[in-house]
Amino acid sequence: MPADTSPSVLDAWVDRVAALLELPAQEVEVALVLDLARDAAHGVARPAAPLTTFLLGLAVGRAGGTAADARRLAAEITAEIDHLRDPVGPVAVDGGAAGGDDLLRADAAPAAADQDLGGRA
Repeated sequence: MPADTSPSVLDAWVDRVAALLELPAQEVEVALVLDLARDAAHGVARPAAPLTTFLLGLAVGRAGGTAADARRLAAEITAEIDHLRDPVGPVAVDGGAAGGDDLLRADAAPAAADQDLGGRA
């Protein structure tokens, strides 16, 4: 496989795979997908990149398949990744109300998030 990752090579690859899958290639926002993959790889774990982009594709298809759907859903996923990186405020322990002893400190939330990922983060 060539190591060239220039936009022309990636666009040609998208065109080729889109044709294979009978999809309109012009609807694929390569930068959006690559940015999401980067954020998942750095914010969760490297193997999260392809999984996250695959899940985005499934969700976009179910939502109607428009570019607006892709941008909206990618923004939601990115917000979740950002939350894992830098959680804000108290987080309720599973099953507990937000208050009292049922709270985790915001700086402890990443460990809780890692458990939600099945320890694979």
